[in-house]
Amino acid sequence: MTLAELLVALTVASAVGVAALTLGLAGRHIYDSDEVRTALSQDLSAAMDLVVTDVRQAGERLPNDLAALEIVDGGGSDELVVRRNLEPTVLRVCSDTDGTDELIAIAQTVSPVQGCAVVADDDGDGWPENMEPWRDARLAAGGTLRAYIYNPVTLRGEFFD
Repeated sequence: MTLAELLVALTVASAVGVAALTLGLAGRHIYDSDEVRTALSQDLSAAMDLVVTDVRQAGERLPNDLAALEIVDGGGSDELVVRRNLEPTVLRVCSDTDGTDELIAIAQTVSPVQGCAVVADDDGDGWPENMEPWRDARLAAGGTLRAYIYNPVTLRGEFFD
């Protein structure tokens, strides 16, 4: 073998080696990006399963005048509100809330607001019959219950503890 042949063989071998290394690194990069894409797809799929479950249960035990689904325009990003009633008893707000912390007032012994009838305490335990499920749920939750107050006239509402 001459020196020229050796240099040509070395150049060809180097070119093949560089090409193989380039292909190997490109394959590794594609594998890594596919792995990230697969993990992201699985995470999104799990999140979508949770959303689908909530949407399927939307409107469960809600009164007819309360929308089960609502899209709130947030400017840059919108918000999807999915509502369902976990407690079958719906309590009426019988006084103006005025933005105070005392959001629900039940008329028991005073003359009720129009549309708010006094609810009897049939079993004599000191609680109106429509309040007992809420009291039991609140006590089971450790003393605080997340609830939603809704005005069917303005179609607005908010959560409160």
